[in-house]
Parts: sequence; C-alpha cells; structure tokens
Amino acid sequence: MIFTDRPFWKFFTAGLIVLGLVGMAIAIPFVHQWVKPNEKGQSASPGTESAGRVQRLKGDVLVVPPAVYKSLGMDTEAVKQSSRPRTLPPFLGSLALDPHNKIHKKALFPGEVVELGVTRKGGEERTLQVGDLVEPGQLLAVVWNKDLGEKKSELVEAVCQFHLDERNYQRLKQAGDAIPPRVVEEAWHQMTKTRIALTRARSTLAAWRLTEAEIAALEADADRLLAGKPLPSDARKQREWARVEVRSTIRGTILELNVNVGDVVDTATDLFKIYDLTRLTVWAHVYEEDLPALRQLALPIKWTVQLKADPGRKPIEGEIERISPIIDPAQHTALVIGSIKNPGGLMPGQFVSAAVTLPPPSDELGIPTHALVDDGEKNIVFVQTDTQYQFRPCPVTVTRRYHDMVFVRLEPGGLRAGDVVVARGAVELSAALDLTPVQKTAAE
Repeated sequence: MIFTDRPFWKFFTAGLIVLGLVGMAIAIPFVHQWVKPNEKGQSASPGTESAGRVQRLKGDVLVVPPAVYKSLGMDTEAVKQSSRPRTLPPFLGSLALDPHNKIHKKALFPGEVVELGVTRKGGEERTLQVGDLVEPGQLLAVVWNKDLGEKKSELVEAVCQFHLDERNYQRLKQAGDAIPPRVVEEAWHQMTKTRIALTRARSTLAAWRLTEAEIAALEADADRLLAGKPLPSDARKQREWARVEVRSTIRGTILELNVNVGDVVDTATDLFKIYDLTRLTVWAHVYEEDLPALRQLALPIKWTVQLKADPGRKPIEGEIERISPIIDPAQHTALVIGSIKNPGGLMPGQFVSAAVTLPPPSDELGIPTHALVDDGEKNIVFVQTDTQYQFRPCPVTVTRRYHDMVFVRLEPGGLRAGDVVVARGAVELSAALDLTPVQKTAAE
C-alpha cells in the first residue's frame, strides 16, 4: 500500500520514525562496543582492520571489519530502476445511463393509440411493461392517424391519374396531323403534372417511414383499379390504412412507458424511453492533487471499477474518456467521465470506486525498505564504495513506500541505478556514523 500525504499516513509515518529511533537507541550500546577506541584513547589507523571496531574515514566513509559485517548479519543489494506501477487513491463516484445508447420513441403522427406491443414471459404473451427487453424492429405501439390514410389515398389516386394521362398523351401523339399540336402539348403538360404529383406522394410516404414494400402494395392496388378489378375486401388491410407503427430501433430495456391504449398523443410526447444497459457511464471525482499525474496520460485512460455494495466482486475494466476542465469549489475535486461494460447485475445509480494505475516514473529508483534510515529529519542509505567493506552515507528523497520496497527520486549527484546499498544493518551503521570520530591519518 502506498503512503500518501493524507492525515492517516502522516500518523503512520510518525509511528515508524519513533520505532526506528527506539531501534537505534537499543543498537547504540552494541555499536559502541564495535566503535570503542583503543586503550590509549585513539582510534585505530586507517590501514588497521582490527576486528570488532568500525572505522570512520574522511567523507564519512565507514570501514566495517569482516567479523562485524558477519556478526551484524549485514547484506547488500543493488539499486534498481523503478518498475512498479503506481496506483492513485480510489476515485469515488456512481454509475449512470449511457447518453449515447438510448432512444426516446415518439409517434411520427398525432392520433389515438389503438394497440401496444407485446412480449413473451414464461411462455405467456403480455403487453410491454417497464423493464422489458426489446429488440430492433420490435413493435412498441400502434397509433391511428387519418392523415396517413389520406396520404395513402393520394398515392393511389396519383398512380391512377398518371396512367390515364400517359395513355391519353400517347393516343393523341400517335394520331399525327389529325390532332392540333396545341392539344398534344397540353396532354404532355398534364401528364408531367401528374408525374410530379405521383413523385411527391411517393416521397411523402417514404419520409413518413413507410417501407418500399408498403408503397409497392399501394401502387399494386392502383393498378388493380385501372384494370377494372375491385379491391379485395380485406378487413386487415382496411385496419392498416391509417395505421402508424412505433418500433424500436435498438436493443435495449424500457425504462419509461408513458402511454396506454386509448390515449391521444402528439408528435412531441415521449411514448417510450429505451436504454441499452450493456454499457454504463461512470462519473467519478478525482482529488485536485492527483490531477497532474492523471493528465500526463493520453485519453482514453484504462481504469477498473469496483462496486461499493459488493467489494468481493471482481473489478470491471473500463476507460476514462473525459476529464472536466473545472474544479468543484466545495470538494476540490474534478469530475472524470468514463464507461464500462455491464456484465449483468449493474444498475445506474450504484456507488462505485475507480482505480487508475500509472506507469512507474522514469526518475525513481527502488531500494529495499530496510536499506532506508529515517531519523525524522533526513533519509539516508549506505552505498558500498569500490572496497567491499566500505560504505558511505547518501541522502535520498522518498517518493513512495511499500512494505518491501521504498522508492526514491533520482537526483543529480545522488543515488544511481546499479549502486550497491546496505539492505540489512543500515540502522547499526547509522548509529556507528554518529558515534565514531573521524580517523586521522599518520600525516595529520
């Protein structure tokens, strides 16, 4: 788990510092034995490897005799470039309907609702209700509109009139000089007018969402009338003459049903509100201090979403699609908007927490947790010099902490990847650094 600058972790860090200081206090008597000066009150010369004494050279380099190194159980480990991703604190938010996967079905024409669509549940057929799943093209309702019936009649009339005018024009044209040219020209003009009327009637019905098959059936009725044949007495056909069907255009769930049989509706009324619930929108709030790290990533940003009411459920993967350009002045958070696939069981309005994993920074180094010495004022590690048993202190700046690793910032003149640091025994070396005087050379 990451230590952050939030109050809880401040107290936690303070506790660790206190424990470190207590450990150093316990270690001092033992370290004092290793760094105790000789009987003449002088430390051993730099070239002496007297067993049991740690020497301190100029530059605060500590020389640890092999016996002391072994007795302390000291160990070293190489510094590595950070490879562990970072996880931002969870974003709290909620699920919402996806505004891009919805339809509000209205009637194309005003009229009376004479029928509602049906569905099958448990082998029985019943009228559609809120919560029912509908498929593309499924019938939702039927509205009776006399204007549609009149437009259908206009198409049949236009077809009949056009054929009559065309037949008359061809007959006059074939008569030759026996017919004045003016009469032939007037017949052609009349045929052109009816052709325009026919095109207008056909286009109007197409704009009113009649299919090509339905328009072709009306033209077939006109041809039957021209042939002198009566239209079949089809009660179903008569019922459909002014029938306006309202059908779904997506696969989704009915969340609102605002109509009943017998209602008179207009074109502004939302008869049905249908949403595709297989994908949901997520609204979450990001703390202001976490925004810079989030903005470094290119949209869309991968995230995982967890239900607050079902923490044992496997997190669901999704994407952040937008980051709000404004900060909420009350909470000092920014709204991020993304989406997730609904595997089933998720409902709009549920509380969620979302997590974003960031790639490891390029300016971080990883060291073992026990390699860090934190006395509350500064953080240091002991780096091995060119000699196996010599170590120098190196100050570091901690960026994040885990139970097994501590990550520090890569700084000019500081720790470098590949450096070897004391992984165990660092606290004892820190105590020895404070207790051991600098060893004077023979020239001094």
